[in-house]
Amino acid sequence: MSLEQRQGALDAIADQCRLSRSTLLVSGDEVRLRPEPTAEYESVDCALEKLKQLPGLGMKMGFVGNEAYTNESQ
Repeated sequence: MSLEQRQGALDAIADQCRLSRSTLLVSGDEVRLRPEPTAEYESVDCALEKLKQLPGLGMKMGFVGNEAYTNESQ
């Protein structure tokens, strides 16, 4: 899959799961998942499920920005 094809697939997942397209981004050989603080759990869960099923993605995945919320729980 080319970079453009990967991002297109991620954009489609974001649309289907009612997330902003900036939530799922290709960065090198990684998929970066950065949901907005107000994103619904079900939408993020939907995206994760669809990412698992995406054939040919062949990339690493990481959550970005979670450290911003660690201070809230303390």
